[in-house]
Amino acid sequence: MAAPDPHRRQDLLAHILDHLRTHPLQSVTFRGLAEALGESTFVLVYHFGSKERLLEAAMDAIDARQAEMAAGDPRAIPATELRAWATQAWSWRLTDVNRDFQRLEFEAALLRTRDGVVRPHAIASVAAWRRFGLEWMVAHGVPEDVAVDTADLLQAASYGLQFDFVISGDRVRALRGFEALVDAFVPRIRPWLDLPDRPRAPGSPDRHRAA
Repeated sequence: MAAPDPHRRQDLLAHILDHLRTHPLQSVTFRGLAEALGESTFVLVYHFGSKERLLEAAMDAIDARQAEMAAGDPRAIPATELRAWATQAWSWRLTDVNRDFQRLEFEAALLRTRDGVVRPHAIASVAAWRRFGLEWMVAHGVPEDVAVDTADLLQAASYGLQFDFVISGDRVRALRGFEALVDAFVPRIRPWLDLPDRPRAPGSPDRHRAA
């Protein structure tokens, strides 16, 4: 038997993801999925082997998609443009399609907890924000310990905002909440950024030196 065509497999996977936008992962069966796609169960078995491997491939594809952010190197974003860039990237998350995939992300992460493996960055879209924040802060001179703590805070807040959006569908609140998050994020690292002068925050470098 010839090896499965990877292009055909990717095409099937794209249709499977489209189907999953309106169906929970746990409801998937080979027979039901084959009927929905207009394929035979043999085709699915041939390309994926088993239901478990098919779901794993789907979850990996969801992760890869949700890890995407706006084009360009985030480390090159000037501090004065951070809020506008981040808000634009966040707005992309608030489409109907991305809300569906965020739901699948959360569902996939919960399913994966059954194996007992610790996955601190299980939600790809949330991990992407942490990675962006950490890389951006380090590139702009924020000390690594401060950057790591602040990135962890950014990740935790992103979890809450994205989960709330998935459940409520309230785009206005999701955007307003994210803007508030950015406004709270900047003061923690402001002493190390090239921004117009404002009153110094507790814990800034000058305060440490004065102590």
